[in-house]
Amino acid sequence: YLFGQQLKAYHTWTDSVLTCFEILMGVFDFQALARLNTLFAFFWFWSFLILVFLVLLNMLLAIIMDTYSTVKSRSLEAVTLWGQGRTMIRRHRETKLGMRVSLQAVLRIMRSGWLPETITPEELVQ
Repeated sequence: YLFGQQLKAYHTWTDSVLTCFEILMGVFDFQALARLNTLFAFFWFWSFLILVFLVLLNMLLAIIMDTYSTVKSRSLEAVTLWGQGRTMIRRHRETKLGMRVSLQAVLRIMRSGWLPETITPEELVQ
């Protein structure tokens, strides 16, 4: 209604929507708007671009925040880096003291072809 009576690109609702989409894609004739009314053209053009930019930025932030909340909810169950470090040190100490069998020893036994029906920890230690 602002430019619809003077410009064909804004004459109908569908033409206006198509023209606004073209403006978003970078195809626009600002001079045609400015010839009609420079102040209205400047105000409409920049308010349209800023409003659309804010809406698109809001959608991007919504996507990022949704992904962040999904990742954060999964990370609450995860073991921390310090917890992993403690576990590694404890396992290393237990292996050195003979309280734990190293994975290399288990693999060596499995590769040797010894596969009984049930394997107990005591058998693996021997």
